[in-house]
Amino acid sequence: MNFVKRAWRYICRKRGKTFLLFLIFFVADSMVFGTLSMMESSDAIQKEIEEQSFAKVTIECLDEKGFSEEDVGKVESLENIGGINRLSQCEVYPNDFAPVAGGEEEGGGKIRLLGFDDLEKDSPFEEGRCRIVNGDFIKSEKQAVISRFLAEMNGLEIGDPITFMDESGGERTVEIAGFFQTGSEREQTDKVDTVNRMENQVYVNTNLIKDIQGENYRKFAAYVKEPKRLEETEEKIQELFEERADVGTLDTVYQQIKFSLSQTERIARLVFYLTIFTAVFITGLLLCMWMRGRKTEIAVFISLGISRMEILFQTVLETIVVYSAGCMISAGISAGVMNLPVVREAGILPEGAKAAGIAFSFSAGRMLLVWGVGSVVIVFLAAMAIAPCFRKNIKEILSEMEG
Repeated sequence: MNFVKRAWRYICRKRGKTFLLFLIFFVADSMVFGTLSMMESSDAIQKEIEEQSFAKVTIECLDEKGFSEEDVGKVESLENIGGINRLSQCEVYPNDFAPVAGGEEEGGGKIRLLGFDDLEKDSPFEEGRCRIVNGDFIKSEKQAVISRFLAEMNGLEIGDPITFMDESGGERTVEIAGFFQTGSEREQTDKVDTVNRMENQVYVNTNLIKDIQGENYRKFAAYVKEPKRLEETEEKIQELFEERADVGTLDTVYQQIKFSLSQTERIARLVFYLTIFTAVFITGLLLCMWMRGRKTEIAVFISLGISRMEILFQTVLETIVVYSAGCMISAGISAGVMNLPVVREAGILPEGAKAAGIAFSFSAGRMLLVWGVGSVVIVFLAAMAIAPCFRKNIKEILSEMEG
């Protein structure tokens, strides 16, 4: 095809103009790649913050039957659910240690096991009514957190095993992971039953209680991935259980940061749109100036019998070749820069984002998207720039150039 050869010769002949256009495309695509990476990182940070806000739906059983694993599984399978925290409890007899005595005359001696999948959430520890004074939270089914006063009375230390029996005589042994204290132990009266005393509450993993009494959860919390869809998720859960459960929501933290998140998203979008507008505007002006200087050449081509469509193809091909070179080189440099340790470890992203593994990234799919969309825009701008030359006849074009 002759127009391909002409396009290549023109690119090689007009090195100065070609380099200027290449430079514009290179800078524009570099800005677009950088802005897209910032938007992607911003979205990832926002999503991480939303998930860490721990917006949740609380489900409390209203009948004696309690919730089964099947009930919990139905909620966990919902699209917007990111995690479940089951809450359960049972009463057992201590086997190798003594509980703090209560005020009942008979039938005492029991302690209460309180089970959580995650003890740091949906518990007195999250609410601030209890605090760890030594050791740590439980990390497995074979660990427990007990009262500091209960430990002192029995001479127990962190790492010591304790054993208790259920109603059927079965024994369970756990290791002490930590001691807790509420600060209100001394305020209890002597009439409080043994099983109800604060010192006799032992915190364990829910699966341990499940092993003792089977599936019987009085309450559990479902954490949502997208807090903005919290009400929708609440309605779906209410439909699952109807009158069996009392369903509520809690998203205090998310409501506090909601405005800041929306502002950050708007700013990121604004920067992206301004970048695109500036790149298109500058490129369009440059192409119009370029085509204006080629009016004589275009008139000569038309006088030689070359069709306007072939001239358009030549112009578009020239622009696409230069744009592709600028896009590929800017993509390669952007990918290399974003993967540099100095960029990944720089203070551009918040510390929380770095801890979550969020960083600037680059992908081949993004490069193809920018190249494809950019090529379409370039074709449109080139056609628009050359259109005035096609609307006039040869004599008008030549007379304009002579004047």
